[in-house]
Amino acid sequence: PPRRSSDLVPRLGRLDAVELDRDLIPVLEQRAAGLGELRVHSGDAVAYDFCSLATGPGTLRVVGNLPYNVSTPLIFHLVDQGACLRDMHFMLQREVAQRLAAGPGTAAYGRLGIMVQYRCEVERLFDALQATLRDAIARADGVAASELKREKRSGLRVHGRVGEACPVCGDTVRQVIFADSTLQYC
Repeated sequence: PPRRSSDLVPRLGRLDAVELDRDLIPVLEQRAAGLGELRVHSGDAVAYDFCSLATGPGTLRVVGNLPYNVSTPLIFHLVDQGACLRDMHFMLQREVAQRLAAGPGTAAYGRLGIMVQYRCEVERLFDALQATLRDAIARADGVAASELKREKRSGLRVHGRVGEACPVCGDTVRQVIFADSTLQYC
C-alpha cells in the first residue's frame, strides 16, 4: 500500500490517505517526502467522514487497494457518502469485483451488486487487460521466440519499459506488483 500512495502523489500534487495502521503512517509520509503533499488521516476508513475531504459536491475521487474483509463494508460506507463523490476506483479480489458487477440471473448477483449498482455505475476494468493479454497470446502463436517480446509489446497498451515514457501516450510506464501478478500501466 505505501508504494501505490507514493506513486500517486507526484501525479496528483496532493493526496489524502486514510490509514488505520499507525505504524504505517510514517512509512507513507517518508516515501512521499518531496513528491508532493500527502496528508495521512489516522483512522478506520469504514467509519471515516470522506465528505470532509471534498472541496464541494461531487468532487472527491477515491482510489484504493481494498483487502477482502474490508471491501464490502467500505464500499457501502462510501456509497452512503455519494453526494460528495465524483468516482471510485478500486483494486479488489476477483470475487468481490464479480459480485459488484454481476447482473440479474447470474450466480454472483446479490446484495452487494444490487445496492451498489442502484447508486453507482460499476465497471470491471481488469477484464480489458485480460482480453488484451489473450489477444497478444493468440497473435504470438507460431511467432519465433526472438520476435515474441516485440509482438507482446505491440499487443499491449503499454509499449515501453517501467520508468520510461510510453511512446503511444507519453505518460510514464508504471508497475504494480501484487500477490503473484505484475501489472504495467501508463
